[in-house]
Amino acid sequence: MMSKTRLAALLAPVLLFGAGSARAAETFDAGNWRGLCDAVGCSTWGAGETLSKPGYVLLTETAGGRRLVFGAHVRAQRPSEGQLRIEIADKAGAILWSSTLPGRADRPSTRAVIYDDAEIGRVLDALKAGTSLKLGLTSDPWPAATILLKNAAPALDWSRAKPGVTASPPVVRRPPGLSPGGGPPTPPEVAKACEALSEFATVRLAPDKILWVSNCSGAAINEDAKLHLTDASGRLLPLPAFGEGPGGVDPELANVTYDYQTRVLSARFRDNRYGGCGQRRDWVWDGARFALIREASADCIGMDEADWPTTFRAVVEER
Repeated sequence: MMSKTRLAALLAPVLLFGAGSARAAETFDAGNWRGLCDAVGCSTWGAGETLSKPGYVLLTETAGGRRLVFGAHVRAQRPSEGQLRIEIADKAGAILWSSTLPGRADRPSTRAVIYDDAEIGRVLDALKAGTSLKLGLTSDPWPAATILLKNAAPALDWSRAKPGVTASPPVVRRPPGLSPGGGPPTPPEVAKACEALSEFATVRLAPDKILWVSNCSGAAINEDAKLHLTDASGRLLPLPAFGEGPGGVDPELANVTYDYQTRVLSARFRDNRYGGCGQRRDWVWDGARFALIREASADCIGMDEADWPTTFRAVVEER
């Protein structure tokens, strides 16, 4: 279940780039049920009753539709072809809805997703009327997690009443992507950025601007990131700004990656070795700075990173 401290941190006002103002996410908080709405959509979820058996059910809604996710944190040491079994029962123990969906135990978070809107409606009705939801792999001890449904109805009704899914989201405009091309030799400052061995990626932001991203390897689960900016000849330049703040890099950047297909720079802070909780931020280069396009976080309830509740999202438009 998301702690009060984590929830408060999540809901701190987030600066909307180019808007010159801040907007805080809307929230719901009751028992083991939480809800967050940003300018693009809402996430509403219920968590398992114990941290030793974490699991979750999550409803996400945007203007483009909704999906329902069931997940359990399975710490299996071997791959499994087990299916994810799900049961929603009422106070008398009668099964209101059940299903066995494809699941995987070769990753920390085993999850199944329902996209069919009619089926989602049936499940939501069962969640509102039920007392408990149990889920787990058919190949493992049952259940992997139990989710209490006392506050499911008010949480789900709250998310459906939110205007966030129709609000105008912030927009980040970015220039066309550049071919990586050949770069300069590794500058000494980059080669010596970490005491331990490290790997680095290069990102050509402009013809004369190359970003060097290093993650300092070691025993810790969070690798400190070292960023450098050079010109095409390898000469150091001042680091780019992140967001609308002053120039320089956020000192909390860790586990930084760059996706060359989406042109998104990401930083992840992991709360444990299993990867089921932490914080993530994504940026794109807008020609002058790295603009935040997504911020998400989750407490340790076994939630897959793809499902982490989002407190801020922006729409990326190509110039």
